[in-house]
Amino acid sequence: MNGDAEQARADMVAADEARAELERLLADPRFKLTDRNRAFLRYIANESFTGESKGVKAYSIAIDVFGRSADFDANIDPIVRIEATRLRASLDQYYEAYGADLPIRIHLPRGHYITEFTRSHAYREIASPIAYADVSAPEMVEEPPHRPERPTFLANIGKFAIGIALLAVILAAVNQLATSSNTSGQLTLKPLVKLSVTARNPADQAEAEQLEDDLLISLIRFGTLRLASISSADEAKTRTVDAVATTSNPDDEGYQVNLKYGSDKDFRSVSWRIVDTSTGETRSSGEEQTSANASAGAANDALLFALAQHFGAPIGELNSLELARNQGQPRLGNSCVLEAESAISFYDRIKINQVVECLERTLKQNPADADAAAVLSRVLLFQDAFTGQQINGQRALLLADDAIAASPSSDRAQIARISALYAAGRRDEAFVLGRDAIQRSPYNKDLAAVVGVRMFLGGDDREGLELVRKAGMIDAIRPRSALIVLAMSQYCDGNADKTIELLRDVPVDGGLVEATRIAAFVRLNMRQEAIAAFANARTVRSDFPRGIDALLRAPFFNSHLGTMLKADLAVAGRWYSEATIPVSSNVH
Repeated sequence: MNGDAEQARADMVAADEARAELERLLADPRFKLTDRNRAFLRYIANESFTGESKGVKAYSIAIDVFGRSADFDANIDPIVRIEATRLRASLDQYYEAYGADLPIRIHLPRGHYITEFTRSHAYREIASPIAYADVSAPEMVEEPPHRPERPTFLANIGKFAIGIALLAVILAAVNQLATSSNTSGQLTLKPLVKLSVTARNPADQAEAEQLEDDLLISLIRFGTLRLASISSADEAKTRTVDAVATTSNPDDEGYQVNLKYGSDKDFRSVSWRIVDTSTGETRSSGEEQTSANASAGAANDALLFALAQHFGAPIGELNSLELARNQGQPRLGNSCVLEAESAISFYDRIKINQVVECLERTLKQNPADADAAAVLSRVLLFQDAFTGQQINGQRALLLADDAIAASPSSDRAQIARISALYAAGRRDEAFVLGRDAIQRSPYNKDLAAVVGVRMFLGGDDREGLELVRKAGMIDAIRPRSALIVLAMSQYCDGNADKTIELLRDVPVDGGLVEATRIAAFVRLNMRQEAIAAFANARTVRSDFPRGIDALLRAPFFNSHLGTMLKADLAVAGRWYSEATIPVSSNVH
């Protein structure tokens, strides 16, 4: 009993220690937070120091921190709850990335606007117990090792004179391919999105608020948007989710997403509408629903998974609209990142080669751009896959590490590192990182697809297929990689016709996709189709199928799939060698 009491006293955080951690945190440049949310954190922390334990009222925060008028109504204006969600996510992301060596952490519990100061479990296990009588005395705490900061965009841009920058752009334009010579040197921002979830009737208000909170956190993890409170548009220009440096002159064009949540005896549903804020035009709309028989938690998960893809996925509704908005006016920054994501999603070999230049230029202007680093890492790996030459792996891994360092919780950065580790032969590390990333960001289908594909090909086929099936739940925006694995699974199960159907719109790659398609034709004894597909594959890679033989024989590759593909490709190869036909570009 005495031991428990002593441990409880040792775990207490004195006011002096708590204040010191607050000041240290706010001074740490790695803690990415807007000035307004810094004031929010300081405000509720100071209330904690004065003895307030039940939490500060939303009304007080709205007036004292966010400048709302005396007629503020939290039921109409959700700014405090929305900003609390962002602040909570920022704290969690910071301590997740940098908290291993810190003795004290700050938490913002759900449902209360108050700060909690707790001792880190990892630190407490190695620290000597603190005597209760001395708990208010200042404690000498060793500072965590200094980690060099990446230069910000503004710091880098200041290094270049205007004349030199203009000269560089002119010289680049002269030497670039026609497809990239029109690329503007302006760094574009992610789209600015105002999100609002309302309930169709008062009885659903609590569930609607929970859905909004969870959706905001999920979109923060995706990292593809700038999010603004619908009731705080005046400050939206400066609020970014991931604190990546902004452009010098953004247009601030964006979107308003209005969602309405409701339930009846049959369904829980969310209808949504995307409005272009520059024109007032409704650009897209839809509805997601799930059975009312499901629990509130299961229904919330199903709706979140669908909504997160629509609004956060790189080729979801919002980013597809943004990509179309910038079509014909290629620029650096987010425009280039979206072009690259689209090329990766559709296995567009030509576009993948074209986007390298604008990604490189984006990183030259802003070395701290985690998105450009992450996507360039994946583009380089795709180039290796297309050519069969493993020459970009080391740089791809370095770029993925850069992306993780700049934005530790970014799903894009996690996907890049998982892909790079797997390509480097570090399969187990990739799987561990993948499982952890999915646990933290369960509503990102692209993340699930990337991990699932590598697990399926790498021998953990059951777990990989489960992840891929989850990623393929939404047919309209199903990841191409998920389609490929589902096709391979059907092939392994003897359903060659379904394999061909799933691969119908997947372009020729000269690799595993084409090998699976040809093998399915062989299984169905479709000789002419198999010969034509074999010829097409060889136009993409002259060493097909020899170029993928090493992969099929690798000890970590799915042995069942590899054995079947090798046997069927041998048959197709004999058919091809016996025939002389013109190459068709229309066989899929």
